[in-house]
Amino acid sequence: MTKEEFSNLDIGETFILGCRKFKVVEIEVGCNGCFFDDGCGFEGGIGYELQGSYLLPECAKCYRKDKKNVIFKEVEE
Repeated sequence: MTKEEFSNLDIGETFILGCRKFKVVEIEVGCNGCFFDDGCGFEGGIGYELQGSYLLPECAKCYRKDKKNVIFKEVEE
């Protein structure tokens, strides 16, 4: 999978980070419910740092090819 493909994972797709599995979930606005929402907002939050290292897909519609906002929910196995 290329960086671009990973950065634009489709809604409903899953990925693994460390020993946890996450699902891409569409949301209208904001970060409520995202596993990586630490209350800092997009700029400066842990999710922002992980995206910069290509460990998380993009979440903001301005960066995604499908122009949809998404969050990441942990999937319990």
